[in-house]
Amino acid sequence: MFARLSLLVAAFWLASPGAALAQPAATPDPEALVAAREMLAEVGLADQMEAMVLQTGNATMTTMLRQIEEDQGIELPPELEGRLRQVALEHLQDYVAAVRDTAVEDAAVIYARYFSAEELRELRRLQTHPVMVKMNRIAPQFMAEIQQVGLAEAARRLPDLQRRIGELLLDYLREQRPPGSDS
Repeated sequence: MFARLSLLVAAFWLASPGAALAQPAATPDPEALVAAREMLAEVGLADQMEAMVLQTGNATMTTMLRQIEEDQGIELPPELEGRLRQVALEHLQDYVAAVRDTAVEDAAVIYARYFSAEELRELRRLQTHPVMVKMNRIAPQFMAEIQQVGLAEAARRLPDLQRRIGELLLDYLREQRPPGSDS
């Protein structure tokens, strides 16, 4: 969701004279907060977030389903896959509904802590450039693809991670038992 804005922020930061790690303000400047809200409204952050979550969620579900099939040595029936996708879609839609109303304001506060009002107005100007408008429009599609690059490998490694974490937790719990306890 914020990946494309993060990319823009990184480019802006690298282009700044004497670029160094930014230290956020403890509280945002009111003028910067207004500028951040205007910039995020201009780029349609709430709609982009929704599109990005749904595109990425669908692509992630595809990767997960293929990994389940590979791990279990089965082919999921289309009816089951459809039901699994529906559950995931409903989950994502509920998530978007829960965060949509506050996401823009939350993001505006964060931006206003890191950028001055003048810098945010410049970011807004850059966001209205035709190339950035195109990028913002198609970002949900290509970002979902980019995020899948390592997801299949991460899914393949997840069972080992779960096993190792489970073993550590079981060892810890065993150590916590009183002496002579077998349960």
